[in-house]
Amino acid sequence: HESEVSTGLYEFHRRWEHVAALRRVDKAALLEFFDRYIGAEGEGAARRCLVSRTYSQDAARKAAAGELDGEATGAEAEAPVLEGLEDVRAFKASMERVGERRVPRA
Repeated sequence: HESEVSTGLYEFHRRWEHVAALRRVDKAALLEFFDRYIGAEGEGAARRCLVSRTYSQDAARKAAAGELDGEATGAEAEAPVLEGLEDVRAFKASMERVGERRVPRA
């Protein structure tokens, strides 16, 4: 919760808020969420893998010159590359909100 430290806005009651939220979730809803977004079989096909890589400031020049090692293959090669804040915002906007989290739209 680094943002709380940097802003000085602490949420001291978070633990109790989480407990209250968990008490509102019934077993059927939890199992449905697991099957849809986490489970490897059945409707779990809605799950996605997110890969994040951080490159040096010099990486763009090296990539243009073909000097970077390795080559993306398969799903990684098809995945969009987020190059700036606007790309990140567009990616987040494309996600479906489930509770407090965003997940890929089915």
